[in-house]
Amino acid sequence: MIKRGFVWILMVFLLVSSVLAYDLSDFPNIFLGNKATIVIGSAAKAEDMAGAINVAVTLVQNGVKIESRLDKDIEDIHAQNLVVVGGPCINSVAARLMEYPENCLEGFEIGKGKIKLYEYDNGGSALFLAGMTAFDTRMATSAITYYQDTDLFGNEMEVLEPSASNILIRTLG
Repeated sequence: MIKRGFVWILMVFLLVSSVLAYDLSDFPNIFLGNKATIVIGSAAKAEDMAGAINVAVTLVQNGVKIESRLDKDIEDIHAQNLVVVGGPCINSVAARLMEYPENCLEGFEIGKGKIKLYEYDNGGSALFLAGMTAFDTRMATSAITYYQDTDLFGNEMEVLEPSASNILIRTLG
């Protein structure tokens, strides 16, 4: 009887934990209790670095432990929670997340930033912030930095407003 009860409790726990998936509305809580590794491309522009710093400050202010790494220093993208700044042309970790697109600009448009949350089978996640240009990437990092003023939801969003002080986003997919 005790064994059957234990098995029942274990099954309910596994079912509930599989339903508890995060989306962008859970930022920054996605990373609470875990360390977030902020990853920028080795040849990233100053705008990417500034955006990464702003996201890092936002995470730290919300109690998330962080570290930063260059893309070339990340071996296994699934081994840690990541905040990946910059697209696949400039950041090899972004290229791996996107499964190495043939054209690294595919899916990007000038004047639009992308925000995408990837979840791993092991419970980890990667937050991808990028755009076709460094300014577009900066818009994506600004939307996350000012998450309290934006309506983040879903797993993928596009930042449409070209002014970092007036952010307009929409959901994708």
